[in-house]
Amino acid sequence: MAKFAINNTDFGIDRVRSRCLVTWALFRGRRLDVEIEGDPQRFAQLKEQEDSEWSWALYPPTFRLRSYPVPRPAAGRVTELRLTPADIERHDVTLYLMEHNPVQKVVVEVGPGTEITISGNVSLLGESATFRIEWTS
Repeated sequence: MAKFAINNTDFGIDRVRSRCLVTWALFRGRRLDVEIEGDPQRFAQLKEQEDSEWSWALYPPTFRLRSYPVPRPAAGRVTELRLTPADIERHDVTLYLMEHNPVQKVVVEVGPGTEITISGNVSLLGESATFRIEWTS
């Protein structure tokens, strides 16, 4: 599973440059770090299409989330995290596509296993769009 979609467009994921890690530190507990980059080859294909809605962009989107605390998931169950506006600010949550675009209503689902799904809304060029990232390591 590897998907990075904005509205109905799947940009794919550059697995070499992307990462989703859950780390553990004694005093800080479990933390999630995410850096997902769209696939440059898939992006080039999307831009080649006549009347592409992405013709204004120079490179694929990137999503970042830094050091977000996550509880240990129960075996075989999904842990759902709903980020508040303060969480988004504090943990540098951003979707970058030619500029830092504000995100909101971000939901992170961790598990089962190594699956992570991130969804929410993003403002692109003043228009509201939805995004969804699916990752399995």
